[in-house]
Amino acid sequence: MTACDGDYNIFEHPQAYNTNPIIDIMSAASRSKKSMKDVSSKPGSSSASRSRVEKRKANTLAARRYRQNRLDMITELESVLKATQQERDALKVQLAALQGENQVLKDLVGRPPWGRDRETS
Repeated sequence: MTACDGDYNIFEHPQAYNTNPIIDIMSAASRSKKSMKDVSSKPGSSSASRSRVEKRKANTLAARRYRQNRLDMITELESVLKATQQERDALKVQLAALQGENQVLKDLVGRPPWGRDRETS
């Protein structure tokens, strides 16, 4: 039984289980190489090899689609970010103008209607 089999159980083979992920990857790779050797030595391995080649091609295409989708998503997010930054900058300008107008209005309201001359006399 190999790691590629669906029935592989770590409790049946505790020595194959390791908590170090690097060792796990290395041991899984060596088990998969062994299973590949076993398949290629069997009669009728050309169909298994063909199937493996087809899976490899499908995986390559899937990886290519994933990378393209990731690039598209990054491009879209960058454009959304740029638009949001432009909107933020416009809002900052609008806020500054409104704060200036607000200050002018506060100054007008705070000033007595008769002017400063009457207040001092």
